[in-house]
This record gives sequence, structure tokens and C-alpha cells, in this order.
Amino acid sequence: MAERFRFLDFIKGWSILGVIVIHIELLITADHPLVVMGQIIDMLFRFAVPVFIGVLGFMTYNKYWGMDNWDSFLLHKARTYGIPYLIWSTVYYFTPDIYYLRPDLGVLSSVVFGYSEVHLYFMVAYFGFILLTPFIVLGGRQMTASSLTGVLVSVVILHLGLLYTAEQSIWQGSLDTFYLNTDARLPLHWMSFYALGLLLAIHQERVVTLAKKGNKILIRVCMALSYLLFAVFLVESRRTYFIYYTPFLVPFSVLALLLLGGLYPRVESNRLVSFITFIGRNTFPIYLSHILWIKIAYLFVAQGQVSMIYLLLIFLLVVLGSVAWIRVERDLKVIIGNIVFTLTRRKRIARKLK
Repeated sequence: MAERFRFLDFIKGWSILGVIVIHIELLITADHPLVVMGQIIDMLFRFAVPVFIGVLGFMTYNKYWGMDNWDSFLLHKARTYGIPYLIWSTVYYFTPDIYYLRPDLGVLSSVVFGYSEVHLYFMVAYFGFILLTPFIVLGGRQMTASSLTGVLVSVVILHLGLLYTAEQSIWQGSLDTFYLNTDARLPLHWMSFYALGLLLAIHQERVVTLAKKGNKILIRVCMALSYLLFAVFLVESRRTYFIYYTPFLVPFSVLALLLLGGLYPRVESNRLVSFITFIGRNTFPIYLSHILWIKIAYLFVAQGQVSMIYLLLIFLLVVLGSVAWIRVERDLKVIIGNIVFTLTRRKRIARKLK
């Protein structure tokens, strides 16, 4: 099981690197010579957010399926994820908008609902899944594995239909719908990926066995070609509207997962993989902070210029800044924890003296 979770850290590590690449690519304007290349590279990493949601579904089954103390669960999530999110969302509201995508909604709405920066929409959906976790677990535990599998497959099919309907609405110019107006901020927008993560967890032993049997180079080559084909298609889809409103993202993300699954056994002893799994274990602080490092690198190092050299330099600086922030955040947590412990202890001593 530990090795299996290391693989999850591996795919999470690639995913967070993909998120960084996507947000650096956003610096390339539509009339820039690098725009086509940038869009293709962008699309190659569009599996990132779906993978995070899928991992959440997977861990729901492996980590929380036997849980009963949901008050403690929600309190822990609020303290561990909710408070840092609100702090970073507030910070971003008062930083320059280098993407020119921030709506004028005021401080409260922007901070709470993730409009203060381009990447925070995902956190709102993530918190939605956390709030739904007790209901999903309690309902799922009442079902047999086969019944739950049927429900989850139905969820995937329904979501594919919903994505197809949304894409058709976009092509027809009907953009004023609830699904589109909520900007991928609801669990509704990601439910097929969450369901697929749960399915993989329920049938993980069988999946591992099949993966070992299908470990053939020809299959990998075919999957790689299919992955590139989907990437090209998604570039075309992006010209229409927001990239996550297409049913093709689901098989695209599954293909990416299969490719990473085939790659992992061949490279797991490599030092680079150790680094990738390290950042995979720390995706949350990296996800929240990486836009700030992009802004600093873009405004003060590249000085607002976009070129291949500057984009590569920005990527390197963002990765270094993110890794440094992991250590800083840990130290801050220790300091804050010690302060809280000291204050609590003093209060207890003062009460005893009274």
C-alpha cells in the first residue's frame, strides 16, 4: 500500500508541475509567435486538475471509508486547508492581476469564492467534495461493491452527457447557463473524475493485476499517440471556450494516467522521481503559492517580457520558489503551533492559580 501511495505522489507531482506549466503558458498572448506551441504544451498537461480530483476520490475510499468522527474530519480540513486558502486568496486579491481575468466582485466574494486569482476556482470545488465526503461514505457503505460500481459508472456516463451538452451550448452561442456561469467551481463540474478515482480504489487489486499483464511497449506507443491526438483536439476545443467543458477531457485524463502508470515502474528508482514524489506530497502549498512566484518572476526577472528563455527561467524560478516555500510553511506551522501551545498552557496555569 505504501508503494501504491508513492505512485499517487508521483502522478500528483507531475500534475502540479503541469499546473505550473499551464499558468506560465497563460502569459503568452494570442498574437505572440509562441502561442501555438504554448497551447499544445498547455494541453499536454490538462490532465492535472482531473487527476487531483481523481486522487481525492481514490483516497476517500482508502482513507475515510471507515471513518465515523466527521466533526473532527471537517475541523481538521478547515484548519489544514480552509485557513491557508483564505489567507492566500486574500493575498492574491491585493497583488497585480497579470492575467487580466479577475472580475470586479469585491473583496469578500473574490476571496471566499476563489475569484481573486486564476487558479483558486479549483479549491472551491475541492472544498465542495470535502463537504460531500461524509454523505458519500455513509451512502457508499450501505451498498455492495457491485452496486456502488454501477452507481459510479452511471455518474461517469451522466457527467459525460452533461459535458457534451455544455460543449454543444458553447458552440451554439448559448453561454448563459448555470453550468457555464459557475466556472467549474462546483463538484458537479468534476464528478466523473471523482467517480473514476473511487472506482479505481474499489477495484485497485484488479487494476494493478491488469496493469502488470498489459505492460507491453506497443500498448504504450499507442497510448502515447492517442494522448498527442487528444492534445491537438483540445487545442481546437480551447478556441471555443473554457477547456474543461468538453467530454474528451475524461478519456484524455485516463490516457495520461495510464501513461504515467506505465512510466513509473521503469523510473521509480531514479533521483528525479524522488524529487517528483516529494513535490507530490506537498501539492497543496505549491498549488496555493505558485502563482505568486510566477508573478514575481514575470514582473521582476522577465520584466513583463515573454520569450522561450524567459518562460523556461520563470518555470525554474517557480519550482525553486515552491520548494523553498514548503520548508518555510513547515517552519511557520511549527512556530504558530508553539505559540498556540504556550498561550493555551498559560491560560490553564492562570485558571489553576485562581
